[in-house]
Amino acid sequence: MEDNNTNTFSNDINYAQYDQAMSFLGKLIEYVDDIDAILRDVANHYEADRAYVFEFSDDRKTLDNTYEWCREGVTPEIDNLQSIPYESVAVWVDEFERVGAFAISALDKDVEANSLTYEILEPQGIDSLITAPIYKDSKIIGFIGVDNPRTNINDIVILKTTASIMYSEISRKIAKQNLKIKEMTTTQIKQDAELGEIRDIIASANMGTWRIELVENEKPRMYADDTMLKLLGIEKKDSTPEEIYNDWFSNITSEAVESVLSSVGLMQQGYFDENTYLWKHPSKGVRYVRCGGTAKAIEGGYSLQGYHYDVDEVVRKEQEQMLKLKKAMEDNKEYYDTLGALGDIFYSMHVIDLEKDTVVEFNAQNEIKKMVSINRNNGATKMMEVVMGSATTDEYRDRALEFTNLRTVAERMRNKSVMSEEFVGRRMGWFLASFIVMEKDDEGRPSKIIYTTRIIDEEKKQKEKLIKKTQTDEMTGLFNRRAYEEKIYEHNDIPEEDKFIYISLDANGLKVVNDTKGHTAGDELLIGVSDCMKKILGPHGHLYRVGGDEFVAILFCDGEEIKDILVDFDSTVANWKGKLVDEISVSYGWVDKYELPNASTRQLGAIAEARMYEAKNAYYHKKGIDRRGQRDAHTALCELYTKILGINITNDTYQIINMNETEQTSEKGFADKISDWLISFGRTGQVHPDDLEEYLRLTDIEYLRDYFKGDKTSLSIFYRRKNEDGFKRVMMEIIPSKDYSDDYQSLFLYVKNIDI
Repeated sequence: MEDNNTNTFSNDINYAQYDQAMSFLGKLIEYVDDIDAILRDVANHYEADRAYVFEFSDDRKTLDNTYEWCREGVTPEIDNLQSIPYESVAVWVDEFERVGAFAISALDKDVEANSLTYEILEPQGIDSLITAPIYKDSKIIGFIGVDNPRTNINDIVILKTTASIMYSEISRKIAKQNLKIKEMTTTQIKQDAELGEIRDIIASANMGTWRIELVENEKPRMYADDTMLKLLGIEKKDSTPEEIYNDWFSNITSEAVESVLSSVGLMQQGYFDENTYLWKHPSKGVRYVRCGGTAKAIEGGYSLQGYHYDVDEVVRKEQEQMLKLKKAMEDNKEYYDTLGALGDIFYSMHVIDLEKDTVVEFNAQNEIKKMVSINRNNGATKMMEVVMGSATTDEYRDRALEFTNLRTVAERMRNKSVMSEEFVGRRMGWFLASFIVMEKDDEGRPSKIIYTTRIIDEEKKQKEKLIKKTQTDEMTGLFNRRAYEEKIYEHNDIPEEDKFIYISLDANGLKVVNDTKGHTAGDELLIGVSDCMKKILGPHGHLYRVGGDEFVAILFCDGEEIKDILVDFDSTVANWKGKLVDEISVSYGWVDKYELPNASTRQLGAIAEARMYEAKNAYYHKKGIDRRGQRDAHTALCELYTKILGINITNDTYQIINMNETEQTSEKGFADKISDWLISFGRTGQVHPDDLEEYLRLTDIEYLRDYFKGDKTSLSIFYRRKNEDGFKRVMMEIIPSKDYSDDYQSLFLYVKNIDI
């Protein structure tokens, strides 16, 4: 396809396309082993003559047409499209790597007549096509396409979705499996028949799909399909996305919240992540559910999308087994739908007959394979003891032996379908060990199980690193507000520790330093305070930066110890010197748990904060600073202006600084976004009809964004607004705030009455 003019597609996917793709994917999962059926549905979606899969040879010198579906009356070409030279599609591969997918809209116009591509396509009667690459481990190994599409020509999402689950090795693996079955001895066939039961488990799925929008200053929203609503126990079909999100998130059990938030953090970093956690169903009680997905950045936040399984329903035994096996068969991004692929993701996999005490090895790495082989004749129970005792570190050995004790596993797994636990291996690091039930007796105890191990060392390290990052204040290195809230939640009732001190701290004079010496000096002041806290308070507990100049220390010491600690802290603060700031001062208040033994952590915090403000007032009084003047100035400003807002036109958000509550009604245009509010205010009759057109022009958010990017210092808008006596002339004034930048357009909006 040399020097062709192909049509490329944008990588942006709108939500309608996403929902359609997820629905289509759910349909494909029902017959993932039937490649012809998949290609048939893809062709029908585009009303195409032919759908096909091509795969590159291992040396990438040629490619073969390995699968094909043709509409009635269309001549099959699969036999004629074998060992095609790589050069004929080299340009296609370049386009795949550059833009992800492309199309030929007209063969005579887009492809040179003397090219290899033209010579291949023209005899087949192909005038147009759409194609998308198939990846394995980030490498293009083939492509899927449709010939002569008639509808949905610009919808590349379905083709990409299908490509993501097409594995170029399916045909070769199935062929090898069939050949293997033919060559097996009677004993091998019997063993393989047991393993065949695994495939039966993967027969159907009950998967709900969802999309969550997390946008700054807006309530989180969840969009769920019918299956997802059913899994959440939501019967109201008219539930809003905000209500659906709240129904999901509010029912996450307290012990699972941290894990779920960590998964969300990984998704926002661009990773695919899956998580099994406890969730409270409104009618069925606490259940295990499994969610997986990823995220993309959108304006003001993130859009997360993924799927949701209920993995706790004992009555649906076969589905439960399938779901749990799928959990064991997944790496972070792909489903393996043939037994031959299991070896790629599991460190080891064995089928254990608990009644016969025998073990059948399906896959194992050399270290495990050797130990199993040596101890196999001693029975599965003894073999498991030797292998786990040798493979795990001293710290985890006892727990690993208890978990894998085959003498007790049947009773421990009564009425369960899966049981997993994490351990540290001597050579393999963190790994996940799982028992999955294949057969049960009449009393619900397993008689035959699958035992798997999977290496999760890199995942554990990555999650720990992310959790630390999301809980750390970047500038000071202390724990951040999020970590503080989680700690407060942990101690929501009464602190369990015998020794518990809550300290509220505040850096004095930060605003003065920022105003007179700049924000770099202000940052140095805050870092100086945090360094003093780390040095003296840090060894005794946890330190948090909870606001601009606000800090909290939760220490585990008694009332006598804290007095000596604070003497050292005062001395350290007094002796601190910076490059831009000569000195720092810290006001603090503290409270001992023994003062109020029945108080919650929040109550202790309120007392410590009140004492801190007493100390702060004493500090300013000593310095001769009357802070009441600031409050008087603020009061005077509020009396002059009837409405004062802090607005951010980059994010389309606002904060009310001063405004009468009567203004906060839908009749007066009150809305969640500042752009909606400004427009609705005018269109609900609050602006005089003669002034409306100019008002709407000047308050349009795109106009404001362009206006203030032009280094304008203010914008004054005059109009008549409705009041009890008719209309009164007012002025709206918009000016940039101190932290305004073209990338972060933060401004103040003032409205005041003026004389006519």
